[in-house]
Amino acid sequence: ASSYNNLGGIYDNKDEYDKVIEYYEKSLKIKLSELGHNDISVTTSYNNLGIFYLNKSEYNKANEYLEKSLNIYLNKFEHDDIAVAVSYNCLGFVYENKAKTIFETK
Repeated sequence: ASSYNNLGGIYDNKDEYDKVIEYYEKSLKIKLSELGHNDISVTTSYNNLGIFYLNKSEYNKANEYLEKSLNIYLNKFEHDDIAVAVSYNCLGFVYENKAKTIFETK
């Protein structure tokens, strides 16, 4: 799973976006089947996919993955933990950008 995740990052740096999704999703699939849906390791894959989609302006997909990550963090950590704060921050970027697209079309 870690190798697939690393490959996703490499392809992201090379702007080969189809491969980014392919490898991040392979990593996620392995983690989900081996560790379960609530394991903290799954958050790395959710975050990577969420941030990837945020950067591609696909805000609904970004929101979906980042919220899954946040929910795991909230079940594992205190609400003032840095991981929780970072998740809220990423979701804030999603909401900010969604709002910009709404107001720019008016």
